[in-house]
Formats: sequence, structure tokens, C-alpha cells
Amino acid sequence: MRGKCSIPEINLISGFFRNGELEGSVYIISEDNIQGSAAVAVKGVLHGRVLTIGMKSHYPYPMAKNTINFNYNQVTMNGLGFYGYFLNGRASGTVWYGMVGHELNKQGLLYGKVDSKGKLSGSDISYIYPNHFNVLHGVFEDRIMKAAVYRHILELNCNKDSILEVKISGKPSNMETEQVYFYDPPSNTTLASPSMLIIEDPYEAETIYLSKSGIPNSGDGLHAKRDLEAGEVGAWYSGALFGEKEGNIWNNACRFNASLSAKSIAYCYKYRISTYHGALIDIPVDYDEESRYRSTLGHKMNNGFGNEVNTGFYQAEHPRFGTIVYILTTKPVPKGKELIVNYGYSRGLHHTVDQIFEWYFALEDEYNRKKEKERELNMASGFDTKPQI
Repeated sequence: MRGKCSIPEINLISGFFRNGELEGSVYIISEDNIQGSAAVAVKGVLHGRVLTIGMKSHYPYPMAKNTINFNYNQVTMNGLGFYGYFLNGRASGTVWYGMVGHELNKQGLLYGKVDSKGKLSGSDISYIYPNHFNVLHGVFEDRIMKAAVYRHILELNCNKDSILEVKISGKPSNMETEQVYFYDPPSNTTLASPSMLIIEDPYEAETIYLSKSGIPNSGDGLHAKRDLEAGEVGAWYSGALFGEKEGNIWNNACRFNASLSAKSIAYCYKYRISTYHGALIDIPVDYDEESRYRSTLGHKMNNGFGNEVNTGFYQAEHPRFGTIVYILTTKPVPKGKELIVNYGYSRGLHHTVDQIFEWYFALEDEYNRKKEKERELNMASGFDTKPQI
């Protein structure tokens, strides 16, 4: 008999029931309607391959000593949630977990064999970067990275359960001689552990470098160390993390701090970026220099308009930093070319903000005037071409 039922934490289970127990193909929808799973049940328990679509972030935000009413918002997106094999109601063997990313083929992935409790724990677990080639491989405990080294994927093969398995490059990990990475999320008081402040993400170190910007009066900028295809991660963007309810901490330290000069208040906004989950990331003035902080370099991106823009900001997870932001290329970027993003500031939010970003609005107005003039010339020539934004 085919039927449906609802239980706590699950919105809907749909499948075939035999003597009151699920049997055969099953479809499960989570209580929050974020995740849907296609699975196989035997005598009422999952037993076989399970595919879950819909991502939920793996990493809660850390509680900092100055935290006030920290409200952790679960980050959810479309994409792979889980793929693996269940044995008698519990994950077994090789499994894959999707991590928050822009879209299905821009996700990072957690991969490995689960332990006897069905947890992704052990010394042979991998975080696979969104390019699905670079890897942080080592010790994880229930999806939390404890000690991992940088590797690459050599080959992919399917096992007997039709689950994709990965062969990792390199010799066995040597945690004493190699750079070790671990879960080291920021808070509103720290950017990273002291020993890791200038240890750049290894993927980022192979992908971009900091050099003089081609944009006038912009200092240094990020440049491609290799040819980048559209949709590749160019850089990561971490820093001090302020939760949705922690805005008062940041405001009192910066925006409403009467002891600060106008220049200092303006600096408060230099690297501030909002996230999709209601938090904000900031780089304090003491860590502006690369010699003080280079765990990630996304904050060094310079602003541009129109066709010169070749990247965008998106929500992402990283096993070292947690839920942060990454920069994706929106078009191919050849080796040596600068990565440019549009900051997307808006007028009228607050008079202080309008004053601080006056330089941006002046450049935006200049760009719009130029594009309108080009459009008028095109119309006069018989071509009605709208500006490319």
C-alpha cells in the first residue's frame, strides 16, 4: 500500500508501506522543506543508496566573549546535501556531504568513510575544494577538520555500491613537517589563531597574488596566478565575524564611536561586508597589512564597473573558516589579469555612509554618464544598444 506520513523533524515521508513498514523507494522532505531525500527502505529502515538535495551549513558560529544574543541563522541553499549508502538505518562506507556554495557545481564537498556510528570521522577524510581537484586531507571528527594537509585528486572510481570514491595524491600525511590546517573560525574578537593569521589558504595561494592595481589610486589588488575559467573560486573572504545580533558591538567600536576621527570611521567601512545569513565580516585596522593578516585575501579586491568586473561575492563554507564569503569569477580571467568586483554600494542608507562612499558614487555617476553618452552615439548611428551593467 502506498502512503504518506509525517513525524517530528520530517515534513513528509512518501513511499510504499507493507504491514505498516516502509518498503522500497522512499521520498523524505525535511520539516523546514529545505532538503529532499530519495532513498530505499527495507522493513521500515533506510537500507541502500540515499541522495539528498538541499544544503544546510555544517558550521555554527563560535560564541565569542563579547557575544550578545548571538542568533545563528542556518544557511540553506540548493545543491547536493548528501550522497552515500545506508545499512540498517545508518550511513555506512563512503559518503559525500555538500557544503554551502553558489550552486551545485560550485560547492565544496566533504568526503570519506564514516565510522561505526555513521559519523564522518577518522584520519582519511577530505575536504574537496569547489574546483573538485584540490583537497585538504586528514583527521576530521564528525565533519569538523582537526588536522589536514594540502593534496590533489588523482583519480575517481565507483565502488560496488555505485558511490564515487577518490584517490588522493602524495605520500602519507606528515603532520610534523607539513603545514597543518584545522577548523579555526573567526569571532567578533579574533580573526584566527595567532599562529594562523599569516598562513594563507593553500588553494588561494596557488590561484591569486597581491600586486599593484591597474586602477588609479587603488593601491594593491588581486591578480590571477593562473588562467581562471568562469565560475572558479578566485579568493576567500574571512575576517572578524559579527553575528546578526552583534551589530551593536561593531557600531559602538566604529560607527558611533565619538572618539574616532572621520578618517577612522571611514576605515571601519573599508573591508566590512555583509553576508547572506545576517552577519558581517570586517578586517580591523591593525590587520590591514598583508604582513599581519593573510589567511584570506578576498578583502583586497578592488572595485570596478561594467565590463571590467570579472568576479562576484557569494556565500560559502570552508572547513577552516566556517561559513564565510568567497569570490567567484564571472568570466574567464587570464593569468596576470586583475580580479575586479563591483562593491554594490547604495545611496540613501545613512548620511554617514553616503559621505564615506562619496568616491564610489562619483565613479558610478561618471560610468553611467559615459555609458549613456555611448548609447546616444549608438542611437545616432542606428544602433540602440543599452549599457552593459
